[in-house]
Amino acid sequence: MRNSTQMIDTEMEATIIYDSYLPDALRRALEYAGEDGFVASMPQLLHARANASYDNDIWNTWSLASNSEENITRTPQGNNVVVAVHGGGIFATPERFRKLYHSNVSRHCETGYTGLFAGKITAQEAGDVVVGKLPDGTQIPVFRSTNSGRASRTCRGAMPSSCTTRRREMLIVGTSLSTT
Repeated sequence: MRNSTQMIDTEMEATIIYDSYLPDALRRALEYAGEDGFVASMPQLLHARANASYDNDIWNTWSLASNSEENITRTPQGNNVVVAVHGGGIFATPERFRKLYHSNVSRHCETGYTGLFAGKITAQEAGDVVVGKLPDGTQIPVFRSTNSGRASRTCRGAMPSSCTTRRREMLIVGTSLSTT
């Protein structure tokens, strides 16, 4: 078993999957990835761009979506935070996107869109994600940071940051899977 803090160099092989309906695109991407692959998160797409030549498709395809999300919630202590989840969180499944897309458009609907067309999350989902509990039952560790500028190099994780401007508190939630 590999030491969880050990970084490895990996040459990635990727494909871009298109579909006009996001739940179907995500389903096809997850099927293509299989057990040994993954759908790229925003940090992984940025890493790929940083390591690709400018004539690579990663630089010339502007409609890429990543497996990353930002959720606004509260910590158990009542602090407002934005939880940035990379590698699969609340919206990690085609079914969850489908539920969002087919929800009632009333502002009172718990699983529909906000007035600014952001996907709503339930109170249960919000409370769970801030403590590292994902909808699929996976528990991922929560690390506390003070916005030191250091980023987690995980394939799956979350970074809640404070919604206040006076003090930037950041929680880092993630697994120890990594590639460089």
